[in-house]
Amino acid sequence: MSENKSDHFYLENTFPEADKIFSFDYKGIDEIIKECIFVFDTNVLLIPFDTSKKNISEIKRIFKGLKNNNQLFVPARVAREFAKNRGKKLGELFLKIRQTKNQLNSGHFKIDDYPLLEDHKEFKKLKKTFKKGISVVKEAQEQLENVEILIKEWTWNDNVSNMYTEIFTSEIIIEVKKSE
Repeated sequence: MSENKSDHFYLENTFPEADKIFSFDYKGIDEIIKECIFVFDTNVLLIPFDTSKKNISEIKRIFKGLKNNNQLFVPARVAREFAKNRGKKLGELFLKIRQTKNQLNSGHFKIDDYPLLEDHKEFKKLKKTFKKGISVVKEAQEQLENVEILIKEWTWNDNVSNMYTEIFTSEIIIEVKKSE
């Protein structure tokens, strides 16, 4: 309960039994975790879009364990907000891939001809290296284009959405019955 400056007795209302404050048996997380229920907000559900594959696997393991123990619930509002913000997260990913591709496109990967150096093995080796570099950049550009296409083709079949389809079934989506 937040402090209310106009209510001079807010502390009495917040802590009605002052004698129990110091004698209450507060339990640690390890003691209460098996009895807790977990209700996540939208920001928690969006985290896997910005984390590693290893972390996604760990999140999935934790969520499945909580679900199997009937400890996991998602408010319907959170599910709706996730649906609204999911596209933004995928758009951010697409933009990062596009920016990487554009950076490669803007690079100047050419070495001029220098007749004075043409007969030297060091310059020949340099030209050969530049040729390999151009080939690698071109290959990377093509692969980035393929990744862009992959992202564009996703409907609700990206890794995060697939994980949530498996875990967040109707019995854990809770519609809060409260009027506006």
